[in-house]
This record gives sequence, structure tokens and C-alpha cells, in this order.
Amino acid sequence: MGSRIGTAPAPDSLQAGCGTGGSRGSADEVSPVGWPLKLLETACTGHDAVMNPVASRRRLIGSSAGAFTAAAIWAAVALHQMSAHGRTEVNEMRIVAGLTWMDSAKALPLALLLLIPGLACLVRGAEADDARRAAALGRVVLVLVFVSAAAGTIDFGSFPLGSYAVTFESLGDGVPWQFLACVLAGLLLIAMAVSRRTAGHGESAVTALLGIGMVAGSVWTPAWLWPSFAWAGFATWLGWSARRASGRPRLRERAARRNPG
Repeated sequence: MGSRIGTAPAPDSLQAGCGTGGSRGSADEVSPVGWPLKLLETACTGHDAVMNPVASRRRLIGSSAGAFTAAAIWAAVALHQMSAHGRTEVNEMRIVAGLTWMDSAKALPLALLLLIPGLACLVRGAEADDARRAAALGRVVLVLVFVSAAAGTIDFGSFPLGSYAVTFESLGDGVPWQFLACVLAGLLLIAMAVSRRTAGHGESAVTALLGIGMVAGSVWTPAWLWPSFAWAGFATWLGWSARRASGRPRLRERAARRNPG
């Protein structure tokens, strides 16, 4: 975001307010995900930061569904690993439903990738607010989450299905890229939450929750159950934001009918 689109005309509903004193109140409206949208200001200047409400709502719904799916996958893997690996550091090497705990861990990269659309929504919100530091932190988080998912896929992809013939001990020690990327992503999310503490509508709290979940989600040997609650909380917030977005046009229509002038 941030590039110019020249002299492209603003939407009709916004052109009427451009350059008028009464348009300032509308410019401070809150966007579907809680941040000031500044619709009139960006439309009048030809800036491409104007968010399409319909596209934004669809993006939020899709991101919410992705985060809920991530929570379900993570919870299923964690519960399976509690039985296959055991709840202590001692690897009990059980086979549950034909799978080892390393087999079920192969689904965790998918869960991380499903969080990326929702994280991208947070980045767009920071960009819409011109919160450059938070937006930059969010972009780095997106890269780190992808790196963690890719590294986890490589780490666990070498284990044969349904067998403990190959273990982490037999493979030897290596650089734990999945662990390091996940921890760093979590810490940056917490820093992003601090930077966005005035954003409103629970955005800062949800971002901090994500950060804590990401740090806890760095452990895959076995995975903890806690991150699934963090992903579910994030999904709920995204869904609530989409609901607010869908309700806002109806509120405007009602207000217009009551005050036709």
C-alpha cells in the first residue's frame, strides 16, 4: 500500500464529501477490523489505501475460517501427541491410529500457513493507519511464519509413516530453524501489539494473544495444546470484525432514512 493511483475518480458516495468541512467526521470512521479508515481523505487524494468494504469483509471471513481450521488442526495434533509421545519429556513411542507423534506433527506446518491471511489483515490495518513500524513488524512476522512452516515440513518429512525406525536422536542435532523462526515471530507479534496499543476494538490484545500462542507453538516435540486456543481466539475476533463490517452499511442506510436531508 502507499502507491498513488493518479487521478482515478473517487466513489460517488465519497466525492460528495471531498473538500467540505462536514466530511471530516466521516473521515474518522472505524474500519471493519477496528482501525480508522480515513475513507474521504484517501479518496480525495487519490491514494490507493481506500479499502473496499465488501472485499474486506470477504477477506475477514476467509481469514477467520482459516484460523479456525488452524486451531482445529493444532488441537487434533496436540491431543494425538499426548497419547503417542506422552505428556512428559520421555518419548513413549506409541502408535495411535496408525500414526506416530512425528506423523501427526506433519500437519502443523499447514496450521501455521492457515494463519497467514489473518496476519495479513493485521498488516493491512496497520498500513491503513499509517502505523509504519507495526506494519513492518507484521511483514517480518509473515516471512517468519512461512519459514517456520517450511522448516517444520523439512524436519518432519523425513520420518517414515507409522514407524519409529528413524527418530530425532538418530538424525542428530541441527539448527532448529522451525523453533527459532516461530519464537521470533511470536516476540515480534508482542512488539507489534505494544505498538498498536491505541488501535482499539481489541486489536492489540488479540495480537498479543497471537504472539504468546506463536511462542508456545514453537515446541513441536510434542506440541502444546495452548496455541489452538490462541488461534481460535484470533479466528473469533476476525469473525466478529467481519460481522461489524456487514452491519455498518445497514446502520448507514437507517441513518439516511431517518435524516434524508
